[in-house]
Amino acid sequence: MLRPQSFPSLSILTGLAATALLTACVTKGTYDAKVVDGLTGQPRGDLQVMLKAVATNDLTCKVFDGKTDAQGLVHIDGTCGDTVYTLSLNDRSLLLVGNAKVEGGVESTGALEVQAWRAPRSPGVYILADDKAKNVRTRTRLMREERVLGTETVALYPESMFKNPSPIKDGQHLVLRGRATIAKTKFLPIIPDPEKRTFESGSSLTGHAFVGLRFSSNEAVEQVAAQIDEGKVIEAGEGASTTRYIPADALPPGQYAIYKEGDREALVVTFGVLAAPATAAAE
Repeated sequence: MLRPQSFPSLSILTGLAATALLTACVTKGTYDAKVVDGLTGQPRGDLQVMLKAVATNDLTCKVFDGKTDAQGLVHIDGTCGDTVYTLSLNDRSLLLVGNAKVEGGVESTGALEVQAWRAPRSPGVYILADDKAKNVRTRTRLMREERVLGTETVALYPESMFKNPSPIKDGQHLVLRGRATIAKTKFLPIIPDPEKRTFESGSSLTGHAFVGLRFSSNEAVEQVAAQIDEGKVIEAGEGASTTRYIPADALPPGQYAIYKEGDREALVVTFGVLAAPATAAAE
């Protein structure tokens, strides 16, 4: 006895045909980029570059990726027309600047330059050395209990003194991450004072150092600001991701206290190379 054969319904066939037709009609595009380090301009190789669709229901159009070669070049095929993609990297400690949005379905006309800046993910103050951001290790309590003799001026000084605080060497940068951090952070030079200084309370310090103050006598002080060469300072990003890069030669050589108003502690760093003390001349 012959059994009737089962055939797909007309509606199923119509749906499959429509899907195949839509898939075939999607315009495909390519994307080319050159990823370079924002500070040095050198290519960044071996980075996974991803294009993620902002909004699409087509699973075949959602994500495309590729890896940069030694020249920082990456080529990605298959982006879908009528789809906008966001550019991202697998290395989340890199801040992308420029060309963050990519139009799908468009043939590339050449590699677009994309800057990738090494930037900490959390707000704060860091040292960037050898393409790695690390915390500033040296810190001290800020002492505010004493006033300059005969005045209302607070004799701000570090509780501890350091011979070799965290250095910012040639080729390195002090990094401030976040717009709020940049706006609120203070830089003041730490100024050694070999003399004995007596304060309004009657207490005294000998051979200590002061933050942003230079004494000429117990009663006379000069306020000293940090002389930052803004022409050497670089900012990248925007809003909360804004990152400020201060190179070693952007301030005169010396020790600096870094803190926000009201902080009980300050970070302590050395910018540049301090001049060696003079030696006695041979007779």
